[in-house]
Amino acid sequence: MIEFKKTEKTIEHYEKKLKWLSDKSINYLFTPQFVAKEITPPSLIEMMDSFSESEKVFNYMIYLDGEVVGDFHIDYDFDMLYKKVPSAWIGITIGEESARGQGIGTYVMKFIEEHVKSRKINRIELGVFEFNEKAIAFYEKLGYKRIGEIKGFTYYDGSYHSDFRYELRLNDENDCI
Repeated sequence: MIEFKKTEKTIEHYEKKLKWLSDKSINYLFTPQFVAKEITPPSLIEMMDSFSESEKVFNYMIYLDGEVVGDFHIDYDFDMLYKKVPSAWIGITIGEESARGQGIGTYVMKFIEEHVKSRKINRIELGVFEFNEKAIAFYEKLGYKRIGEIKGFTYYDGSYHSDFRYELRLNDENDCI
């Protein structure tokens, strides 16, 4: 069974997040690296101190059969949107390898879309590094459209790569342009 619980400022939640940030097999997929060096995860204390939740930022842990397997956030106040219109910025990590490919991402996206609609926002935006082909295919399958590219955004495997920006409009009206 898949469940979502608001992220709490607890050792349990942040040890999981730190585990994924430290995992070299996946951290390059969701952590931008702005300089030509290896990703250095923050300490547990630094990570917990940077925790941000407000009326405009929502953080959730993803549970599969009672075990934490990932996390996601919805940010209604993100200042680096590609399009400066009312939007929700999102990010998802399925950190546990055993949980990937089980439909959890699709389930998360449905939850996010309902959350965004409930706040009367009609647009979701996200970023995907150009080398993350699985994520690109996933979001495009869900109807997300590529709206832009930030060249040289992240360093990986010896060179700089673009961040592709995607959006999903949650209604047929043209009020999100």
